[in-house]
Amino acid sequence: MAMESDRPLLLDLFCGAGGSAAGYHSAGFDVVIAGEVIEHFEDPSRLVREMARLCKPGGWMAISTVDTNCENAKKLDYPEHLWEFTPEELLALFSPYGAAEYYLCGDYHMVETRR
Repeated sequence: MAMESDRPLLLDLFCGAGGSAAGYHSAGFDVVIAGEVIEHFEDPSRLVREMARLCKPGGWMAISTVDTNCENAKKLDYPEHLWEFTPEELLALFSPYGAAEYYLCGDYHMVETRR
């Protein structure tokens, strides 16, 4: 038996260049994920603030971004990236919103926090 809900199971949210998801209710989502986008924002902290605004208390926020110091990334050029992050920089962006955890997953930095 299929269950129906008035809540979306998955939302593909594009914040645009300004990093704002205007029109979406604060604390409206259980999980907010930004994969491979934080490095493209002029103001990455604004993206993280908007993720925190959208995430319910007790919900999860997570990001991933390429580790440009890994061997595979050193072979490539990333002219479209405005930022290259260290684990410490990513943790500093997320720690104001909860106990942030860092993981290195293959060639990618990953950070998650529970609001």
